[in-house]
Amino acid sequence: MNGAPSPAAGRKPVGAILAGGEARRLGGVDKASIEIEGITLAQRAVTLLRPHCEELLALTGRGASFPVPGIETVRDRFPGLGPLAGLDAAFQARPGRTILLLAVDLCFLPSEIPALLARALRREPDAPAIVPVSEGAAQPVCALYRPALADPVASRLRHGGPLAMRALAELGSVLELPFPAGTFAGVNTAEDLQELRRMHGPHSRRSR
Repeated sequence: MNGAPSPAAGRKPVGAILAGGEARRLGGVDKASIEIEGITLAQRAVTLLRPHCEELLALTGRGASFPVPGIETVRDRFPGLGPLAGLDAAFQARPGRTILLLAVDLCFLPSEIPALLARALRREPDAPAIVPVSEGAAQPVCALYRPALADPVASRLRHGGPLAMRALAELGSVLELPFPAGTFAGVNTAEDLQELRRMHGPHSRRSR
């Protein structure tokens, strides 16, 4: 290695919104199209990521639609294998680029979290991933992944390796960024959705 920076060094990451989950516990509803206060989760995710990313992709799994115009959609090469397949799709769509991955239902995260991740990426030039931690658990669907992980991710998908996103921590050092409990609460059940509407609806403290 000659120590020269890669062509992507210093560039903002590519934002990739995971929007292709089957949401079985929500009755198969399209999470990206869920509206809270008249705004879809997809639009909120776009708004959260856009200031911190050079461009955005929507990882739509088996599907092809995303309810925000102008966002490129990318299908999985390995459909049905969860978020890891979405990350692979992002790496394939933008070879050599760092990916800022975000699950669409984490769109209410504080806006400073993507900025903190981006700063950590600059501070840790050799870390293959920057993954925040909340309540002692890694949060791999709101994390940065460098292109060095593209081949290991594809190999796991192709050859039946571990598919859990948290297993990516085994592939190299991960910078842990602790955040308060509940920060990374997603929408997996009808009760989760009800709670999200309660927290961010017209009568919530946050809307006052």
